[in-house]
Amino acid sequence: KIALITGYTGESGKALVKELINNNLFKKIILVGRRKIDYIDNKYVEKTVLY
Repeated sequence: KIALITGYTGESGKALVKELINNNLFKKIILVGRRKIDYIDNKYVEKTVLY
């Protein structure tokens, strides 16, 4: 399973990403946002920043 999350830099997005990482439900988590955030460092997470 792969999760695609947009808007991961806000409070709700941060909580959702943390929950998905902790539950190990997905083999890959793709994050798409407008700002670069370095709070997530996980081998299953792929970050994409739109400029």
